[in-house]
Amino acid sequence: MKKLTWLVIKSNKQGYGPCPLKQVIRPAQAFKKLLEEKTNGSIEVELLTTQQYEQKHGVHLQDVGDVIKAVQKNDIQMSQVEVYELGDFDSNFFVFDMPWMFKSHNHASKVLDGKIGYAMNQRLKRNYNVKGLAYTYSGGYRSIGGFKTIPTLEDLAGKNILINGNPVTKDYMESLGVKTTRAKNDDNVDGRDTTYIRFPEATNFLKTNHSLFLTDIIVGTDFWNSLTETEQKAMQDVSNEVAVLERGWTIEDAKEFENTAKENGCEIVEMSKDDQLAMQEKAKDLYKKWESKWFPGLMAGIEKLKQ
Repeated sequence: MKKLTWLVIKSNKQGYGPCPLKQVIRPAQAFKKLLEEKTNGSIEVELLTTQQYEQKHGVHLQDVGDVIKAVQKNDIQMSQVEVYELGDFDSNFFVFDMPWMFKSHNHASKVLDGKIGYAMNQRLKRNYNVKGLAYTYSGGYRSIGGFKTIPTLEDLAGKNILINGNPVTKDYMESLGVKTTRAKNDDNVDGRDTTYIRFPEATNFLKTNHSLFLTDIIVGTDFWNSLTETEQKAMQDVSNEVAVLERGWTIEDAKEFENTAKENGCEIVEMSKDDQLAMQEKAKDLYKKWESKWFPGLMAGIEKLKQ
């Protein structure tokens, strides 16, 4: 019997984007169940949170970068990480946070489950001793959440917004006249560029849906290479199945949040069409700047799948 450890991460580096345990443990549990069934128990899956891993092994994984390194070294075998974190190894992964990149969930599926998503994950395997298996949401579409109503794009200007570590996100937000921070404990934070389920305590959201919060299920190449072809196929098939399940769960989570927001004391402001068009217009210069930094045809290929 072969054993693998899936490390369940509850938050990203510097405390950005804490996610309720349900949203991050759910795909891991589904993976464990399906893989152990599919391989008739020849692969056993151990699920540990970062806290449980530290208690068991005495190793503190300070941030997601440490988790990825642990996967590369085969100290742990699998995890689920935000795609921008992979951009520290391959900057092409920054593309997935481009604003207004994904027209719909169907468009995202075509990209993530098709040749582009596969090619991106293969780049990791070739160059960084880690293999991407399948893309998940762990959040869905981003909006601007906070504790004060921000009804228009004009009202957003000048606000101090907590963002992730993707330089694309920083460039875009600042082009909107927004001040950005990575420090969760900043007393001057006016809002967060995040998703409903990652900021459930917010009392207000400006529903922009400007980008998708994407994650990737990863496995260490050393462990992957230790598997038989049959086991590799089973792991890939199960990862694909779990990714589809997880994205569906996340979409339903977002719908439930919206349906119950008012009774839970949260106001969701629909962004006007004019403001949406203005935000999309601001993204054009960003596209020109970043397109040349990534492998040729990447953005054009994503755009083509909108059809």
